[in-house]
Parts: sequence; C-alpha cells; structure tokens
Amino acid sequence: MVIGGYSSSTLFCFGRAVAKVSLYWKKSLLELELEEVNQSLHALAEEKQASSTYFKHTVYGLHFFYRLYGIDDKRIALPMIRHTRKLIIVFSKEELKRLFMAPKSLKHRVILALIYSAGLRISELCNLKITDINSDRMQLQIHYSKGNKSRHLILIDHILVGLRKHLINS
Repeated sequence: MVIGGYSSSTLFCFGRAVAKVSLYWKKSLLELELEEVNQSLHALAEEKQASSTYFKHTVYGLHFFYRLYGIDDKRIALPMIRHTRKLIIVFSKEELKRLFMAPKSLKHRVILALIYSAGLRISELCNLKITDINSDRMQLQIHYSKGNKSRHLILIDHILVGLRKHLINS
C-alpha cells in the first residue's frame, strides 16, 4: 500500500510517532495548539533515548498529518530537518586485496568486488540478472531499486572477467 508516495512501513513509522505525541497530551492532534506541538518536539529532541531517525519520523509524520487535514499553518511552523552527510571509508589497495581474497570461493570474491566497486545495495545484488550486464558498454543496469528508481553503474574489467569465469565453472 502506498499513500502520498510513502511506503506502508514509512506510514507505520509516521503513525507511531504521531500517536505518541497525541498520547503525550492525551488529546487529538487536531486539538493541539502549535505551542504544544513545539513543546513535544523540543522534549523529544532533548530526550537522550530518542534517535535522530525517530525525531525525523515525528516531524515528517506531523507534516504529513497536517497536510492530510489541510492545516498548513501548523505544518509550516514545524522545523525542517537538515540531512547530515557522512564521509565514506576508503580502503587502501592492500586492504582491498585482503578483503577480496579472503573468501575461498570465486563466486563470493566476485560478489564482494561487485558490491564494493559498483556501490550496490544488497537488494540490488539479489535482483541482478545476467541480462542486466552489458559487457559492450561495461555497465550494469539496476531496475527499480530504492525509491523505485532505475540506474546504470560502471562495470570494471576485472569483475567482468571474474563473472565470466564463475558462469563458465557453474
């Protein structure tokens, strides 16, 4: 089930977070004043147990709820959340060589190298088919991944050779 472009799990998280705000004040969100909503968010932000993800679900759930009921004045007053970007860990050549040579099976070595070099998600790897490999263009085609989006990824020569060896041996 998809409502407003959100998956059912996202809607469940929104609902749980919004229900907690409503239970905190022991009244419907429609009856809450803007100050009460902001106090709830402030208390949630100061709380040590609340993760940033849970806080985001609460804010976005409130955005969604108020938009659903056409209450724009409360929705606009809610804080916007800035996305934090984490730096990726880059391995040295020696570390990569040890990582890729650790599995005994050629299949597992190729899978590790493919995930690392192309930046594949596990779900993308599981859904990958032989027809998604374009060896002429040295590309992988990923269909309907995260957010139902498709994308093309670069395929490295060494991985193509490993894939071919694995397919011939199996």
